[in-house]
Amino acid sequence: MKAMFSLLSALVLSAVVSIQAIAHPHHGHGDGHYQPPKPLEPEIVATFDYEGETLTVWNTHMRGLFGLELIEFRNASGRAVGGWWTSRGWCFTATAYDNKACHSHRGYLDIFKSRMNASSVSVKVSKSEESSGEFCDHYTKLEYTISGDTSDVCGY
Repeated sequence: MKAMFSLLSALVLSAVVSIQAIAHPHHGHGDGHYQPPKPLEPEIVATFDYEGETLTVWNTHMRGLFGLELIEFRNASGRAVGGWWTSRGWCFTATAYDNKACHSHRGYLDIFKSRMNASSVSVKVSKSEESSGEFCDHYTKLEYTISGDTSDVCGY
């Protein structure tokens, strides 16, 4: 029993030490003050045509549950009309798209259309702003809270 307690104590101590080391990897740029990393701004990745409408793919750089990154589709008025969470957010940046880092341009287009088709079950691209297919109608407050979304896009 004493050995089990010692082992458990050592495990907890090593976890705490590891977390602190990760939490403070650098102490500044020579001036002695810690500079936290700046959050990335949302960026346009690409545009594509879908059902007669031009959509823009945005990497919001918002991190959600388990570190997943939110990729959104926005219509001409800038309203989110679909999207998905991905663990491969680095593949959906303007640089990755331009340099075909993860997929060919055709491959990206296939992904965008399949993701739009998948989200069209609950979110339809519509030409009318009053449509019931609005992204926020299907993005619940619970999802907003869990994802850590701070965009205020849906007014939560």
